[in-house]
Amino acid sequence: MIQPLPGYAIVSNVAAVLGTGAVMQSSALDTQLVLFNSNGILSNSTLLKSPVPAPQTLLTVTSSANSTAAGYAGSAGAAVFTYIGGRLQLIPTPSTVDLMALTPDATQIVVTTSTSVYGLSTLSRLMIWNYPAIASKSLIITGSTAVFSTPAAITAIYVSTGLPAYNLPPLCSGPMTISPGCRSLVCAQGSSLIAIDLASGLVKWSLAVTGNITSLIGDANGNYIAASSDGRLVYVNVVNNSGVSLWDAAFTGTGGALALTTMARIVLVTYGQSGNLYILGTGGLTCPT
Repeated sequence: MIQPLPGYAIVSNVAAVLGTGAVMQSSALDTQLVLFNSNGILSNSTLLKSPVPAPQTLLTVTSSANSTAAGYAGSAGAAVFTYIGGRLQLIPTPSTVDLMALTPDATQIVVTTSTSVYGLSTLSRLMIWNYPAIASKSLIITGSTAVFSTPAAITAIYVSTGLPAYNLPPLCSGPMTISPGCRSLVCAQGSSLIAIDLASGLVKWSLAVTGNITSLIGDANGNYIAASSDGRLVYVNVVNNSGVSLWDAAFTGTGGALALTTMARIVLVTYGQSGNLYILGTGGLTCPT
C-alpha cells in the first residue's frame, strides 16, 4: 500500500506502465499529477492552482511508454496535460473533454466530447482527425485502433486516420478491455461483465459482480480484473476467460480503478480522503499493432 500525500484526496483513475504509474489528486488549493512506483511516490507536479473542482470533472490519467497524459474539464474550459520525456506541457482542447487515452507511441491523444471523437497531436498540439460520435461512454486504445461505446454501437476507428475499423452492437457502456490475441471484447454494463466475440458480435458470456463496475483490465493469462464499488467499499474481482470468478477482495474507498504495468504488476487506486494505492499481483496484456 502506498499512501497519497497528506491533505489530498485521490480523485482520478490510475495509469501504470514500465513499473511506474500516475494518479491525479486534489487539495483545497491545487490539483497535482503524482508519479509513483512500488516503493512510493516519485514526484508530483502541480497542474491547477485553483479550488478543487467536482471529482467528475477530473479525467482519466493515461500512460504509454514513458509518458503520461491527464485531462481536465471544468467551468473555465478544458485542457490535456502531458508529461513526456520529463517535460510537462498543457494542450488546450477545442471543446470540453469527456474521455481521453494516449497512443502507444505517445504522439497522439484520442479525446471524446459530447459530439465527436478526435485525435490530438502531442507534437503540434493540433487536431489531426475528427470522427462524429454522440455521447461516448467509454474509450480504450488497443493496437492501432481506438474503441469507444455510444448509445448506437461499440465502434473501433484507426488512430492513424480516424477511419472506422468495425462496429459491434451497443451491449455495454462501461469500461472495456480486449482479450489476449484480441479475439474478444469484454465490457461492463452496471454490475455485469459481458464478453463479446469480435468476429461475430455475439455474447460469449456474462457475469454479475457486487457494485457498479468502474474499471476493467485484462492480463496475459486471459483473466479479467474488475473494480466495482457500492459507494462504501471497492471490490476487486478476477474472472477467467470463460466468465468464471476466481477470487475477489474488498477495500475501503468511494470508488476505484485498476492498471497493469509491463513489469507484470497489478495496481489498484481507491478514491476519497482515505484513498490509497495497492500493489495486488501480477499480469500483463498487449495487442498486436
